[in-house]
Amino acid sequence: MEGYFACVVETLVGAGYRWYETANFCRAPAAAEGRDLRSRHNLAYWQGRGYLGLGIGAVSTVHGTRWRTTPRLGLYLAALREGQRPLREVEPLLGIG
Repeated sequence: MEGYFACVVETLVGAGYRWYETANFCRAPAAAEGRDLRSRHNLAYWQGRGYLGLGIGAVSTVHGTRWRTTPRLGLYLAALREGQRPLREVEPLLGIG
């Protein structure tokens, strides 16, 4: 598997893609009219900034708190049918605000 990933990296970088995270690539700014096409969500995560994730299994970090919505589809849909917020795990983050 390691050799396969190395092949993927080599192929994508050789085709002009920018490798900016473990498994994330985007077109380089020079190939995208100067635009930075890196995922803003991923960059916010790595830079310790807030971000909002929406949907089943989504993770958010806002005002020093991280939460993850349940990844279990049945529980997620049942909560929505009942007009409730789907279950989520909540984690306070120290030193991030």
